[in-house]
Amino acid sequence: MKLVQVGLLSAAFAIFVNGISFSELTPNEESRIYGGSNAKIEKHMYMASLHSNGSDSEFFCGGTLIAPQYILTAGHCLEVRMYDVYVSLGSKHPSETSSKLQSARLAAAHGSDNEPSVMATVLGWGIVDNVTYGDTLRSVDVEIIANKKCAKMYADARDNSTVDDLVICAGHGNGKDSCSGVPGGPLLVNDVVVGVMSAESAECGVLPGIYARVSDALAFISNIQSGGSAGNVTELLTAGTSD
Repeated sequence: MKLVQVGLLSAAFAIFVNGISFSELTPNEESRIYGGSNAKIEKHMYMASLHSNGSDSEFFCGGTLIAPQYILTAGHCLEVRMYDVYVSLGSKHPSETSSKLQSARLAAAHGSDNEPSVMATVLGWGIVDNVTYGDTLRSVDVEIIANKKCAKMYADARDNSTVDDLVICAGHGNGKDSCSGVPGGPLLVNDVVVGVMSAESAECGVLPGIYARVSDALAFISNIQSGGSAGNVTELLTAGTSD
């Protein structure tokens, strides 16, 4: 079974963990936000894109700057990357905007900022529809829905994804969604990161998106930021995706 995870990518760990390092590269046309619209990067200077080391600079995950040296992303984005990871922050032209970078705020521990019926925003690099790609930051507004309702929608669709308290579901499958293949990006409520894009249904915009619940990972994040150790710097939150 796959795991819904959150991961913390840190410049402080660059030498010691999996060869991770920071660099200024630009996002390409790999990521997807379905049914949304272009977003002003100036309003989201915490947005990150993660790239593999190599001549093609392959984009593989999104992320969020949460402190000067820390990127929050999906844990599985890091566990399969045994080589350098490069991060582009705030723009596809980082050298022009690096002085304007800002960290995003994280969800409250009690989770009051991600209750059902609250409207949230998903950010990601890329897709306009199923076939048209771009390299512009895009956003889509989705409603957070109760996990019980979300679980029933997945069950009715005969999708065996697990929906429990460690995840947030957002979107009603009404043609607006993030899409599979672009994990790690943020789910935001009033610019507060409440979720990390982790699991998607096989078809974009058909079932709700599943996001790792940030309020359940705050202790892990705090431990890393205070100099603690978390092994491979991923927190395994056992929940939420299909086999």
